Amino acid sequence: MVDAAKIAELVAFLRDYQNTLRSVGDQSLDRYMADRDSIDLGRFRLHMCLQASIDIAEHIVASEGIAVKSAQDAVSALNRLGVIPDDFVDTLSDMVGMRNRLVHGYLRIRDQQVYGVIKNYLGDFDRFIEYILAYVNRQNQLLE
Repeated sequence: MVDAAKIAELVAFLRDYQNTLRSVGDQSLDRYMADRDSIDLGRFRLHMCLQASIDIAEHIVASEGIAVKSAQDAVSALNRLGVIPDDFVDTLSDMVGMRNRLVHGYLRIRDQQVYGVIKNYLGDFDRFIEYILAYVNRQNQLLE
């Protein structure tokens, strides 16, 4: 069974960090690139948002009794469970890939790329949260 309190905690964390990223994305690229603290904040907060999303996915999948070997497997399982629609699978897979690049490929990732994600793709977290909360609500209704 999905732990709704745990999901709520992770969603709150995700939203908080996402809001900080919005302020980072409000800067121009030139200002962002000239400020090492903004770059570090952007990288760290984006990494944490991506990790929280993965943690949510893995919690739901594990709660359904599905064993996965990777975050990408968890994405596929969320789709099979009907948590995320087909048209969001690639987006969530890209999010997992970005997290992996931030964690394992940090020497090769370009700060402009991180800025571009912050500037243009934070709405993907909103969609993810909507799908997750809808799923949790459906699960709670089944128990009533």
